[in-house]
Parts: sequence; structure tokens; C-alpha cells
Amino acid sequence: MTSDISTKSDWRQHMKAVRHTASRPDTRTDKLLVHLDSLSFWRTASVIASYRAISDELDVSLIDQHALASGRTVVYPAVVGRGLMEFRVWSADAPLQQGQMGLHEPALGAEVIPAEKIDFFLIPLLACDARGYRLGYGGGYYDRALVTSRGFRCGVGYGDQYVASLPAEKHDQRLDAFLSEKGINRFDS
Repeated sequence: MTSDISTKSDWRQHMKAVRHTASRPDTRTDKLLVHLDSLSFWRTASVIASYRAISDELDVSLIDQHALASGRTVVYPAVVGRGLMEFRVWSADAPLQQGQMGLHEPALGAEVIPAEKIDFFLIPLLACDARGYRLGYGGGYYDRALVTSRGFRCGVGYGDQYVASLPAEKHDQRLDAFLSEKGINRFDS
């Protein structure tokens, strides 16, 4: 069935349906944390970029709380212009505001951490392929933000969001790993 899909737009439509209709597997935080703890990059990361799930994305909020409890800094993306985002510090007691693109963002006055200072990225997606290419929502926000970063890039989704191959373009930034309830898939650099 997926062999008939050729454009990113068609992939997005298909993977939104897959994610929406898939049965929700066990995604308990302790299980996801065990997978993350297998990565030395996660264990040594001080600044973690995460996200607050929207729609039917995999919820990582308990991972974020665990990271805060272990003394790490957690930042969330905030859209600041067309195709541009910054990462703002989030704390458990700070309310999030509704931002552009439906994101739940820290308030405008929250401290901004440049992408190049982030050690580990938890990145939402529609799909990830066996080469480490991520299919996002089409705005290129993460691709632009990751250009200057050397932080570990971990896509996050359900196991059904992992596919053999996606169309990729020159500007697409590859992931280092994909986290799902099934485990961690690592990609060669």
C-alpha cells in the first residue's frame, strides 16, 4: 500500500491516518525511560528539548517531569516566525500558552536556549524511516533549528510510524534515533 505513496504531502495524509487509527500500544513512561536510558547521550544530557503532545502525538510529559526531577533543563519549542522556532525553558509549575501551529509553549518571557546549546532533542513526527529521515508537518521548523545543533536527535512516535523509506530532500535533517514503545532504533551517521 505505501509503495503507491510518492510525495511528502501524500505521506503526511497517510501517516496522520495511520497514527490516528492505530491502536494505542503500551507507552508507559517507565518503559520509554528504560529505552532512553540505554543511550549514553540521554544519560549525560543536561539540556533536553522536548514537546507537549498535540492531537494524537505520543505523550512524553512524564519523561519531561522525570528529566526535571533529575536536575536537567527542559525546553519546549515556540514558533517565532514563519518556519522559525526557538526553545524556551519550561518548569513544571509554569503554565503553557497556546502558540502558533497549535503548540503549547512556555510564555514569551521564558529564558531562550539556543539550539546549539541543547544536548538531546525529543522530536515529534508523523513518520521516521530506516535511514533516519523524519516526516514532520511540512513547515521545516525542526530542519532549520537542527542545522546549527550537534545535540542528539531522537524522533518520538508509535511503532507504526516507523517505515522503510520516505522521500527526502537535501535540506532534511536526519535523526540519530527513533523512540517508540517497541524500543530505540539507532541510525548510522
